[in-house]
Amino acid sequence: MSSENQCKVCGQKLPTGSRACRRLRCRRSLAWDYAESEDRIRLANEAGVGMHFVRNSRLPSRLSFAVPLAIPADRSGYFCGPVGTGKTWALCCIVCDSMAAGLTARMVNWAWLQAEIRSTYQPAARETEFGLLRRYAEVDVLCIDDLGCGKEVDGRESEAARVLLYTLLDKRYAEARRTCLSGNLPPDELERRYDARIARRIREMCQIIVLKDQL
Repeated sequence: MSSENQCKVCGQKLPTGSRACRRLRCRRSLAWDYAESEDRIRLANEAGVGMHFVRNSRLPSRLSFAVPLAIPADRSGYFCGPVGTGKTWALCCIVCDSMAAGLTARMVNWAWLQAEIRSTYQPAARETEFGLLRRYAEVDVLCIDDLGCGKEVDGRESEAARVLLYTLLDKRYAEARRTCLSGNLPPDELERRYDARIARRIREMCQIIVLKDQL
């Protein structure tokens, strides 16, 4: 337990007269901890967690709790299983837990991410493809929901989708950033739907969690 002259987050000894650690992560964690419920809802929603989830009565008031699955807090994961087994719910929990820990986090639907990227090709676009991709690549924790929901060409997602996914995963893999994904596809279907490189990246990065029971 930290004393009055220690940071409540990291335990670091504070200078005399100081009330907060100077580490940005610690400041973000304390800000979340002291925030009102409505402020946490707003922050979670801005991070991509839908209002249905942040306002759901099953979520504790502090909007942060351990995902009831065997996955370490610093490990990437691929949640797969049929519709209604809690894949999206698990990602929502991970985003809120990450923000409570002072990390930057973002959740995005796979089809929506592709639409965002395509929007940068318009003449009036205010953001470049590189700028948008960089924001997703550099966030501390990224959760991509509903992998495999994109358009298929001969049973596979389009080449553009495969290039986008590999580019993003490879960058985050190289920088050891936590990346969690969800999808209906079992692990042995990833290579067929995408390609060998993407399937291997996911297996190397992620703990595979197969969900079977309906919520």
